[in-house]
Amino acid sequence: ATSRCGTGAAPATQPVIGGPGAPAPRFSNGTFSLSFMSQSGVSYTVQYKNDLSDPAWTDSPNMPVAGTGGVLTVTGSTGGSPMRFYRVIAMP
Repeated sequence: ATSRCGTGAAPATQPVIGGPGAPAPRFSNGTFSLSFMSQSGVSYTVQYKNDLSDPAWTDSPNMPVAGTGGVLTVTGSTGGSPMRFYRVIAMP
């Protein structure tokens, strides 16, 4: 999933989780791993919801992360939740 954030500047290319050149998301033993192509000079924040009806997205710990110009991989705990929904926000 992706989201656009505008600041009046030219928007950053929006990340696609597991998109071209990046491995598919992985979930194993209570941890997740998400990869996406990034741009240098762009900050990325991975957010989650345990249920799509939750009113707000929650930032994953240690966010934002700086783009590298290559594949960026973010890992973390699923918080014991049997299902989570993730998105990545890019901010130039």
